[in-house]
Amino acid sequence: MKKKILIVDDNMNIRVILALTFSEDFEIHEARTGLEAVEMARGLIPDLIVMDVMLPGLDGYSAVARIRCIEGLKNVPVFIITADGSKDLKAFSHMLGIIMHFTKPFDPERLLSEALRAVA
Repeated sequence: MKKKILIVDDNMNIRVILALTFSEDFEIHEARTGLEAVEMARGLIPDLIVMDVMLPGLDGYSAVARIRCIEGLKNVPVFIITADGSKDLKAFSHMLGIIMHFTKPFDPERLLSEALRAVA
C-alpha cells in the first residue's frame, strides 16, 4: 500500500510537477490553499505533507501550525517549498517541526529521495 502525500501549492504547474515526482511511490492528494490543506489533512492523515509558504488566505506556516494541533498529525513529516531561502525562514521552519526546507527551483530527484527517507 502506497504512503499518502498531501501536496499544497496554489500554482497548478508546481502541483503537477510534484504529483509527477511522487506518483510512483505515493498516493497523491492535492490542496490549493492553507485552509484546504488543514481540512484535508484532518480527514486524510497523510504520511507526508509538502507545503508551499505563499498561499492565498492562510499561509503555509500558519497551516502547518494548525495541522500540528490536530490529533494524529503532530509528528507527520512536513517539507516546505518556497521561493524565499532566507536563514530566518529556515529557523522558523525548524521551530514548527518542519524537517526539510526546499527553495524554488527545487531538484525533484532530491525531493523524492528525502521524501522516501522521511516516510521509511
